[in-house]
Amino acid sequence: MATHSLYNGEVELVFDEGRHVYTVDGEPVASVTGILSVINKPALLGWASKMTADYWLAHIKPGRAYDEIDLGEIYTESKRSYRKTAGQAASVGTIVHQFAEDTINGENPAMPVNKQAKKNCNLFLEWFEKHKVKAIEPEFKIYSTLHGYAGTCDLDCTIDGKRTLLDFKNSSGIYPEAYAQTAAYAQARQEELPVQYDQRAVINFNKKTGKVDIKYRDMANEFVTDMSAFMGALQIHRWQQGMKKK
Repeated sequence: MATHSLYNGEVELVFDEGRHVYTVDGEPVASVTGILSVINKPALLGWASKMTADYWLAHIKPGRAYDEIDLGEIYTESKRSYRKTAGQAASVGTIVHQFAEDTINGENPAMPVNKQAKKNCNLFLEWFEKHKVKAIEPEFKIYSTLHGYAGTCDLDCTIDGKRTLLDFKNSSGIYPEAYAQTAAYAQARQEELPVQYDQRAVINFNKKTGKVDIKYRDMANEFVTDMSAFMGALQIHRWQQGMKKK
């Protein structure tokens, strides 16, 4: 559990990493990612179903006899298969995320041994060497006094001279929720500090293709649209939490 002093000491944000819970003045505060979880993600349902089906296909062999214990174990493990796959992807993402962060911060991190992680790290280096990237603050906490949410942003930096709020992803693509996420971070950061971002950016290490993709969002029209989407999710999240108390 760590305490972060924000707004010149006026706000003490406490983050319990084990439970992934933020509190201010002892009261729980909704996280940006938790708020955005209310957005339907139909692709995830299909993916989880495929993981379960693939597990059965790999473990049920023609001509073999299965007793109750065998089938029970296959049933139990098939339900967990998507979580295991997601966990492996998260592990690669964590490795590459740390490598990218260390590189931007001017360190010289060791290249990972894991084949997928190594591939993604090399792709990140290709992008990094093509641009002038300067770190200002890595992995910082944010809290919006106007809207009452908290979160952790990956990096405040400049890219080719433009002040940029940057977030890393490790998924099969960059989804619209990422833009709402970075908008929420930028909103809170600009509430707290006298900073004006030129842009927001999302770097994705694609777990399917191994490619590195980066998307930029401006701080004018796109910010307004993305922040409006986040505020809509915040309203739904608060409504859901209120209904649970009834």
